[in-house]
Amino acid sequence: MKIELLGHYHQVPASILLLLLVEQSRQADRQLRKVGREVDRDRAGLEREEKKLEMEIKKAAKTGNKEACTVLAKQLVQLRKQKQRTYVASSQIKGAGYQAKAMGANVKIAQAMGETSKTMAKMNKVMDPHKVAGTMKEFEMANAKMEMSEEVSKYQQFFPF
Repeated sequence: MKIELLGHYHQVPASILLLLLVEQSRQADRQLRKVGREVDRDRAGLEREEKKLEMEIKKAAKTGNKEACTVLAKQLVQLRKQKQRTYVASSQIKGAGYQAKAMGANVKIAQAMGETSKTMAKMNKVMDPHKVAGTMKEFEMANAKMEMSEEVSKYQQFFPF
């Protein structure tokens, strides 16, 4: 397969391409895990902020400050929306990771199928399919004769002539 490197196309063996693909897959997986951890840290920070806001709302409610409660409640709603967005982002990141792994698996399967077809082609060259079919017919006929002779011998035990 040809790949472009520094503006020139080079012929590269499939095994090297597979190694490059595996390495790229690992790098992408590392990056996705890193971003996922960052999102989880952000979510944990938002949860801490949420608890603080809830405490402040309770304090303002005890003092009877309705305006402060209203403002803090709006902030709490916005914070919870932001937290919900982190869940969505996290699921999208995980989905991208799963999709990348599936693509890597598909490439490996395709390579294995290619090797299998090459092996089958070599076997067909070595073994003549017509000759094998003829051998199989001879085997079937011999097997059928053997079964008939076993049946005859079984009946001869019960009905000797």
